[in-house]
Amino acid sequence: MTKHFMQCVLVCFVWSLLAACAHAQSFTVSPTSISFANQQIGSTSNPQAVTVTNSGTTSVTISAAAASPSEFVLVAGGAITLAPGAHTNYGVTFAPDEAQTFNGNLTLTISGSTPVLVPLTGSGVQNLSVTPISENFGAITVGQSSNGVLFQVTNIGTNAIRLASTAVAPSEFQLIEGTTAGGNLQPGATLKYMLDFVPDSAQMFTGTFTVNLSNNTLPIVIPLVGTGLSSEAAATVSPSSLSFPNVLLGTQSAQQIVTITNVGSVALKVAAPYATPPFIVGGFQTVTLNPTQQATMKVSMYGSFVGSYTGTLLISYSSISPSGVTLTGNTIFTSSLGITSFPTLPMGTQSSPYLATLQASGGNPPYTWSLSTGSTLPLGLSLASNGTISGTLDPSVAATTYKFNVQAVDSSVPPRRANKQLTFPVLALTGANCNDISFNVPGTSTPLVPLTDLGTGTYMGVQGGLYPGGSNVRPADHDAAGVTLANSIQPLDPSGNPNPNGIYALMSLGISDTQQEFIEFAKLANADPAKNPKLVLVNGAQFGARAMDWADPKSTFWTNLLTNTLPAAGVTAAQVTAAWVQDLDPSPTGVYPDDMMKTQADLEATAQNLHSKFPNLKLAYYTGRIYGGYGNGIQVYDPEPYAYDSNLAARGVILDQLSGLASLNWDPNVGAVMAPWLSWGPYYWANGLLARSDGLVWTCQDLKNDGLHPQDPLGRQKVSTYLMNFFKTDDTTNPWFMAH
Repeated sequence: MTKHFMQCVLVCFVWSLLAACAHAQSFTVSPTSISFANQQIGSTSNPQAVTVTNSGTTSVTISAAAASPSEFVLVAGGAITLAPGAHTNYGVTFAPDEAQTFNGNLTLTISGSTPVLVPLTGSGVQNLSVTPISENFGAITVGQSSNGVLFQVTNIGTNAIRLASTAVAPSEFQLIEGTTAGGNLQPGATLKYMLDFVPDSAQMFTGTFTVNLSNNTLPIVIPLVGTGLSSEAAATVSPSSLSFPNVLLGTQSAQQIVTITNVGSVALKVAAPYATPPFIVGGFQTVTLNPTQQATMKVSMYGSFVGSYTGTLLISYSSISPSGVTLTGNTIFTSSLGITSFPTLPMGTQSSPYLATLQASGGNPPYTWSLSTGSTLPLGLSLASNGTISGTLDPSVAATTYKFNVQAVDSSVPPRRANKQLTFPVLALTGANCNDISFNVPGTSTPLVPLTDLGTGTYMGVQGGLYPGGSNVRPADHDAAGVTLANSIQPLDPSGNPNPNGIYALMSLGISDTQQEFIEFAKLANADPAKNPKLVLVNGAQFGARAMDWADPKSTFWTNLLTNTLPAAGVTAAQVTAAWVQDLDPSPTGVYPDDMMKTQADLEATAQNLHSKFPNLKLAYYTGRIYGGYGNGIQVYDPEPYAYDSNLAARGVILDQLSGLASLNWDPNVGAVMAPWLSWGPYYWANGLLARSDGLVWTCQDLKNDGLHPQDPLGRQKVSTYLMNFFKTDDTTNPWFMAH
């Protein structure tokens, strides 16, 4: 063979080999295109996979992989050589930044072959509607609070959206209603947030309300602005305290005068005042005072029940912080016949059932009641001879205030008589279930009895009372220990070291109703001259913060409390010395005790977390819910009897500590300290309009339309009155709550 022939044979062999190799390099791509579902702007989809399989007989090298444009992101896979039969996966996500359709490719560069293009497509959509998109709170006097502004976040898409958290900054802008924790927002659902602006200096403040979404979603940021104004307004109130000694049962004391003087250089508007019962304020209308002008108001006390009372007169202004007057008094028994019912009856609601039982004392009981000649009740109501006003208000009865006179006749011979004019306010329907004015023990026709009235009686086989043995009195040894701890509370520096120039804090902990009640309590307490000036009140309760959330030491509610709430109040964790805890786990089922086992366990874990997160917290006071019957059929969060039972869960925590449960030990002399010293705070559950022994009732007007949250201000004022009386008078709170 010639040389030329051999070269031809060799060339043919090489080309044949290359052709065979090329034929042997084969692969498949699946799927051949990707279409992403509509994706919320700023969020990132779950990755979708593209599988490349070597279906040939020789190796295949993928030298590069890339996704474009930038809204499509390659999150898995890269350069690789695949042996015959092997496969590899590429992951691609879609993160739209605009409301439009995006088209692109996943490009795979194959050695020895043309690039493979996998078409990508997806649309960015806006699934959240946020209103307002910005807010200017205007000019607010330093130290004053703006009106609350409602922000609403609505899911307008077709899939649930996961909200991770919310945040408000700086501290001059405050979240007063709404959750800082995450949660699923179902299609069509709306989350509501209430913010206010409280400037602490005369300057302009800019801030943000941020709603953080999960899955790497860009947050929603709402710009906020407000301006703090210095005020030339100032007022003095005289006297700073009033005392009403020895008020006879069933009588109203003599009126005492409080004078407000405008000592500033600009006009000052004085709003209607509020006095905590049994104190009464009258003779005052909203007025604007020019500099040096004065206004007076008349304060008295009504003796409905024998005992000692403390209270506060709260005076609010248009441009400066509220003022207060400390009130004290006592009621003593008299043998003279008198009508002891408070002059203003519990509020009624249009077209709704009503119940009130009139009270008298002295003389020779029993008493026979009747309307005085010429007096009538609103249509639908009647007064029985035993003093019970009952019935259902006729739809024709207008929302206004009614006055009528009643008479009580005793059993003396000859009989003695007492007369009194009563005031009966009727208000419009609220949207709550105003028909459930009382509630029965489950499965019976017997009304629920407040624990403080139940005593040694039983409910679902469990004895009443706040403490063991049906007693409402704290056990002597536990009380003595609490007093010792109370007397040890002192001002602390930010590190928790004793410092006469420092502060100490009482902190609330709980859910939204706790949060709202504490707002009113703090307003009342901070205005009262008797409160210790070193005491700072911190509203740590948060919307949506269930007992199970506080039981979790890693909950975002704790994070928000420690990183946002405390710094905004100028307090460190080391300066918190006492706590008020009121919480529950929502939507319980079954009957007591099974319905409250989880709530009690979570409240006990909460006590442990309080100890571990606040090194100087010595005392914690637990309470349960107010009456929940007006929420029956409206919400399943906490209707009756679960509101009643929530108080038993709180009591269970306290009883466990009293019984020596190691996991709740507070005493270092006994063992490892696991919790603060625990006790009841105020107990204010009453069975709707069925008055308990101290006269407390809950009207439908005291709660919002959900029958769950206390109305502003009616329900909140009622709770704050009980809180104030407790913290002023209890022997474990008086030493540090009051100025001495």
